Amino acid sequence: MKRSTRNGFIKLGMEFKGQSHPIYQYEEKQLETKITCDYCTLEYSIYGLFAFCPDCGMHNSTQIFKKNIELVEKLIALSTREKDSELAQILLVKSLETVVATFDGFGRAYCEAYAERTSDPDKTRNITFQNLPKARISFQKAFGNDFVNSLSSDEWDSVVRLFQKRHLFSHKMGIVDESYKEVTNDPQAIVGRKITITPDEIQKLILHLLKMAEIF
Repeated sequence: MKRSTRNGFIKLGMEFKGQSHPIYQYEEKQLETKITCDYCTLEYSIYGLFAFCPDCGMHNSTQIFKKNIELVEKLIALSTREKDSELAQILLVKSLETVVATFDGFGRAYCEAYAERTSDPDKTRNITFQNLPKARISFQKAFGNDFVNSLSSDEWDSVVRLFQKRHLFSHKMGIVDESYKEVTNDPQAIVGRKITITPDEIQKLILHLLKMAEIF
């Protein structure tokens, strides 16, 4: 910025020489997933959670669930390539949150689509899947089907633990509390310390949830 008074002998000037700092971000194209509706064959892109085709409105929850899992796998891949450890952790937390939200959206969409088949449709429509032990009981009462039948007891414990970790990251800034210890019996967790998450944990969670979704 330079400026001088008209017809004067005083001149003012200021210059700044600095270095631009990159803004960490990922491109939408890296996360874009294309999907074709099974009913109307509309092809469209998704970046997040959808339960119904934007054109025909048909129920595509299982198809959308699997496609959103692909989105999560892209986030995990980005985290493993990221050299900044803090940013890599942020991407992993985002991956975990997206997995949980995706399964919750899938479960809700399923209950909405088939609520009329149950004895209490209104109650069925209100089932949520972020608290999995509670959802398991409600789902079993509504449909007579236990979606955990495809998992071993250790696999089920692992799924519950990861869902509880998501709760800590979303509501407790990742800090372990007594409730987490009580629900998960995680031997590595220490109350008051920050919980950890790894790409391998999320990949295993994805496999378990896909097995659960197949027997809905």
